[in-house]
Amino acid sequence: MAARRAPHAYLYAPCLDAKVAALAGLPRETALAKVRTMNLMQVRVLAVETPVTYERVPERLTLIVSAAGTVRRAFCR
Repeated sequence: MAARRAPHAYLYAPCLDAKVAALAGLPRETALAKVRTMNLMQVRVLAVETPVTYERVPERLTLIVSAAGTVRRAFCR
């Protein structure tokens, strides 16, 4: 008998660090437009001074945005 998949498994793509690394350096709105096409389950946008919790959520993309509105870091966690 085949293992059952989660009902949302076919809707969302996995978040891969190699795929989202190109978002660093882009303006916030441009980066978010590209993220929308990636079909990720969860995205969080944080300011540079916000502490980041490193709990493991493989489907979540974290964008660290500077005060100037550019993405400083983009990683999956």
